[in-house]
Amino acid sequence: MLLRPYLAGPRRLPAMPSRRSFLSLPKMLFSPASALLKSHTEKRVVPFSCREMYDVVANVDAYASFLPFCVSSRVVRRPNDNVMEADLTVGFQIFTETYRSRVLMHAPHKILITSIESPTFKSIESEWSFREVSPTSCEVNFRVTFEVASILHSQALRLFFDDVARTQLNAFIGRTQKLQNAQRLAPPSVASPGFLEGKMTTTDLANLDSVYKAHATANGKELHLDAFILACQGLQASSWVQASPARDDFGRICQNKNSALASALFSTFMFHGSDDPRRTRDWITFDEFAIGLYLTLHGSLEEKSNFLFHVIDTTGDGLISHDELTRAMRRRLQ
Repeated sequence: MLLRPYLAGPRRLPAMPSRRSFLSLPKMLFSPASALLKSHTEKRVVPFSCREMYDVVANVDAYASFLPFCVSSRVVRRPNDNVMEADLTVGFQIFTETYRSRVLMHAPHKILITSIESPTFKSIESEWSFREVSPTSCEVNFRVTFEVASILHSQALRLFFDDVARTQLNAFIGRTQKLQNAQRLAPPSVASPGFLEGKMTTTDLANLDSVYKAHATANGKELHLDAFILACQGLQASSWVQASPARDDFGRICQNKNSALASALFSTFMFHGSDDPRRTRDWITFDEFAIGLYLTLHGSLEEKSNFLFHVIDTTGDGLISHDELTRAMRRRLQ
């Protein structure tokens, strides 16, 4: 007797080919921790003391003036000298977020900044530590962590975080460099005694002023190349010039007003103020005359290099860009 098919044993269903669903969800939805949290750590030895770096990081009110993506920064509360609360607004493309942070400070070695109110971010935390390497340098350890509250913000976080992490430490270092340059060296627009104070006697400075006015035009405010050579020749016999180890070279340069060296020396005295770095001219001010002569005759290598850096860095950000270097070279060759 033939068995009915359903009694002959279990029937094996045909294997279905494995295929990926067209509507399968991205993998990151099943691992939200990695998508919602981003962290970056960096360590750098910088040519500034712990206190110098600490002061820049602790000055939250100034963040908006130099920190990329920071639209505004304002300290709203100071419970004591070691704690403050600040409102920060960050902007990136179409994304803008304002949040409140608590800043814990342990001068001059550590600063911890933690968000306490934010609609988008679950947490934002920046930690800074400064370890002395020498009296004029320190090791900076920087860590920043962002965590968003929703997977919908994770893509924006990824794009935003990469740019922030890459630029933050450099921005603080650049700010510190700018402030230190301002302290070490008076800007060219400031009266020359600000830079020359303690470097020249009142008598020597008055002598320079007298010689400059005797040869300058435009009511004693513009000294052109020919008059510059005559002024330098008139100073050669002074005790201030004779005390310089470069007096012989200086004398040879000033002998011929048509020499390339005299013209090159004259051009190095031009500072080209930051109000218009493209401006060119064929005369120098008294400040330029006095400071230029001091650096040529008595300035140390460090003073000369610091001053040259300051002149080229027309934006004052502590960094020399390709455009700034190009403009400086063009001015020297014109």
